Order: sequence, then C-alpha cells, then structure tokens
Amino acid sequence: MAPTDAKSRSRLKRWLVTAVLSLIAGSGLTLLAAWVISSTIPVTQQTKSLQAIDGDEANISVTVDEAFGVQSVKIVQDVGLAWAPMRATGPPDTSSFGDNGTAWASLTQDGQSEWLELDYATHVVPRALQVYENLAPFAIVRATVFDERGEQIEAWKGFDPSKPRAQGGPLVGTIPLNYDRPVSRVRIYLDSVNVKGWNEIDAVGLIGADQSVQWAQFARASSTYASINRGGPQLDVSRVPAELPSWVPFNPHESRSRSGVRTVEAFGWPMVAISKDSQEPAPMRSRQYARASASSSIARNLPRPVWAGFLFDSAIYGAALYALFLSTAGIRRMFKENTRLRRGYCISCGYDVRYNFAGGCPECGWNREIAAQ
Repeated sequence: MAPTDAKSRSRLKRWLVTAVLSLIAGSGLTLLAAWVISSTIPVTQQTKSLQAIDGDEANISVTVDEAFGVQSVKIVQDVGLAWAPMRATGPPDTSSFGDNGTAWASLTQDGQSEWLELDYATHVVPRALQVYENLAPFAIVRATVFDERGEQIEAWKGFDPSKPRAQGGPLVGTIPLNYDRPVSRVRIYLDSVNVKGWNEIDAVGLIGADQSVQWAQFARASSTYASINRGGPQLDVSRVPAELPSWVPFNPHESRSRSGVRTVEAFGWPMVAISKDSQEPAPMRSRQYARASASSSIARNLPRPVWAGFLFDSAIYGAALYALFLSTAGIRRMFKENTRLRRGYCISCGYDVRYNFAGGCPECGWNREIAAQ
C-alpha cells in the first residue's frame, strides 16, 4: 500500500503543479489578449447614452461604446453651471456690472423673496460680510449665522449698504454682523419682490475678528436660474453608478469636484480584464470651473485589472491549456520514451541503464520481472 500511496501523492502533486502552471499561463494569455485587442480593435458601436444632474451645480453626460473585446465609457462633467449657487463662492470674478453667468441668480426676477446660504472653511467670530452685487443691487435685507447646533440666529437686519467702487464693476456692501461665537455658515436674505430684476451676487466674503477675509467654499440657494438650462429628461447623479458597467469607478459625491472629460476603457475576451483611465482633472474649487479645467493636463492612470473578468479569462485560458496538455499526453510520452531510448536510459524513470534494456532498470524496476523470467 505504501508504494501505491506514494504514487498517488506524487500524481496529485503533479496534477496540482500542472493546474497552477496552467492558471499562471492563462493569466499571461489574458494580458496578451487584452494588449492585442487594445492595440488593434477600434471602438465602433454606441450602446448607451444618458444625461444626469447634480442638483443645480453640475451636468453629467455618459456614453458607453463597445466593440469586440472592448468597452469604453466617456463621462463629461460640466461643474459650476452659469448662475448656479456655487458661482457665488470663491473670490469675486465678475469684472463688469450687469448680468453675468459667473454670479448666482435666482430662478425668477421678482417671483418671491430669496436667500443664499454659504459655507466657509474656517470657523471665525464674524464681524461683517462683504457682498459683491453685480445686478439689481440693494435687495439684501437680513443676514443670519448658524450656531454649533445648526440653528439660525439673526445677526443683522436693515437696508442694503452696497456702494459703487471707484474702479467700477459690481457694487460692494459691507454688512456688520452682531454675533460673538465662531461660525462657518451664513445666510443672506433678499427682498427680490420689491427690488426689480435679477439680484445677482458674485461673491460673499466673511470677515473675522482679526479682519481677515475668507471666501465661501460651498453654497445653496432658495432657487437658481441654472435650473432653467437643464434640457431634456435627466437622471439624478446618485443613479449614474447603476447605469455604468460594474468595473467603472464613479463616486456621485465627487461630481462637483472636477469638470472635464474622463474616458475609461477596458479590454479582454471573453470578458474585459484590463482597464485604463484617462481624465482631465480639475482641483477641488468653488468656482472658475471652466478656466481650471482648460488649464489642466490630461492625466493617464496605470492600467488596472478588472478582477472579475481577469480571473474568469485566466480560468478559461488556463483550462484550455490544461485540456491541451492532457490531450497531448500520449504524444509527449512517446517523444520522451523515444528520447530516453536513444540515449540508453530507462524509458520509465530516465535512469542510465547504458542500453541494457534487456536487464531492466535497477532504479525503478522497469522490465525487471520480464528479465528475471
């Protein structure tokens, strides 16, 4: 029984080693197939196209193209839409007085009272707000701050103090705030109904107790004219991942962080196994989206495996190689035995019997019983 067990263990070991080597070779073939496909096959057929929105701040366009062994996903993000609340963040960038998409504007001219809420990076004891108004000024009538519990506290109420500047451009109003605890969020209220026209605001600076000025990072508003330019039916940005292939990384929460074009491609057969990502990144910023995107160079990330497809393809190619290995066992055995025979070795174990085949092999016992007879 011992020799039989030893042979069984040896056979199992050879089987496992062969299976592992086949899988490794299959992985190599998977990489080779992906490289050949990426180098030779163009993407030709569009299979999906959709439009999505992230509130009133971003439009997202997605197209999916396919060909044999290729899938390509193109994501175009337009962040910081004209007249969106985010346009009131960051330092002032509207150079002339008048209607301009670089400022926030409400949905209607005089349909209702409006408000604009702004978040800042650093908590400060507020002393004043510096408001840049570039169309239909003098509408601000109230300002509130938010305490640590998120409750609004009135910090000013009165008549809009905006004044023209000597160098022209938007009017600037300095609104004093009466609150003695650190805050990082404020809200200003506009009497839009009684101040005719779109009351556009370009920027709002928060002045602290040390007289430093910081500009808002995020903003939200009661309404925005940006919503009028959405076009046809669109998905909410949170539903975009469900419409994309599973191998495409997309975080809806980052949709406002960059504007530009991103292309993700994957290659392989029968499943896509390797993907590569090229994009035109833009740094996290509050406004100037188009300007920052245009100045950004295209970033190309290193290829990465699409694990589900990579493992599947490797298993398929590995199984094919293993089946080929088994189907050629007779041919390989015949070749090996003929080679040993020509060299005077035992055709069973390869021991050098010096062409004494009639006496059998003293090492493994091959032909010894026949020779003894």
